[in-house]
Amino acid sequence: MLFVAARDIGLMLLFPPYNSIPAGRDVAAFDAFHFAFGGSQNRIVNWNLLTLELCWVLANAAIVNCGILWLMFRDPRPARGTADHA
Repeated sequence: MLFVAARDIGLMLLFPPYNSIPAGRDVAAFDAFHFAFGGSQNRIVNWNLLTLELCWVLANAAIVNCGILWLMFRDPRPARGTADHA
């Protein structure tokens, strides 16, 4: 799972979200996900969206890893007092 999270974070950093600033306007609007080293004069990285994406992937990785650890270290025996007689 950590490999998947690391791969996703690498792709997010390699293709970050960009805002475009149209000529003659002061308002930036979401443009698209472009290659990080592609460079353009009228685009800026949307850091808020990138941070949100990174936090989402890290939170999901933490939740899944806690679940995996719980499954690995739980006691597989049934609880005391439960009878499986039929």
